[in-house]
Amino acid sequence: RWEGRYDRTYFLWPLFHWQRNFLGGDGEEPETVWWFWPFLGHKERGTYRSWTCLWPLFGFARDERSGFWALDFPFFLVRLQRGGPDGTKRTRFWPLYSRLETPGLEITNYLWPFVHLRHEDSAQAERDAAVAIPFWQSWDRRDKVTGEASSFRKLWPLYRYEDQGDWRSGTLLELDPFFRNDLVPRHLTSFFRLYEWEEEPAFRREPALLGLYRRERGRREDL
Repeated sequence: RWEGRYDRTYFLWPLFHWQRNFLGGDGEEPETVWWFWPFLGHKERGTYRSWTCLWPLFGFARDERSGFWALDFPFFLVRLQRGGPDGTKRTRFWPLYSRLETPGLEITNYLWPFVHLRHEDSAQAERDAAVAIPFWQSWDRRDKVTGEASSFRKLWPLYRYEDQGDWRSGTLLELDPFFRNDLVPRHLTSFFRLYEWEEEPAFRREPALLGLYRRERGRREDL
């Protein structure tokens, strides 16, 4: 017991617990917890209540004040969550389907980890991304400050396309299986690309398989 903080009792630890916490007053809500571990447990603080059975497999919690409630049945395979101060929504039937919604972010998964969808919305930018491992990768981004749009597409191993402002590039036969990066293509797979191109208003580059063909065009020359 610590006066003004907590009062806790244990018997045959860790099997039996009884606790009272946050006893300092001054507007702080006290908490009561009891456990017959791991079979059954209960927590209560203000309007918040939670129950746990066969920890950590099954659990239920809710708060009448905020409208929050959550259900694990069983953890981590099934989880449903709604309400709360920030309005977070979570639905999970792992690995078949899961979805998370928070202010500015939405994430959806199918057959985790193979299909992943993501939407982000912030004060700076809005972005949508999609991944279907290993064949498809894409994203679209719009800058809310400058209005500039950019995008990326890859259908592995056939095609890759990317643009940002006035700059664009594309590739046929893209063997690199990883999400957008420069290290692997530069040192391992670029030599085997069937055809690729890169351009901006004053420049265009076109190399081909094994370096048998290459063309570069600028403002004053065409090689």
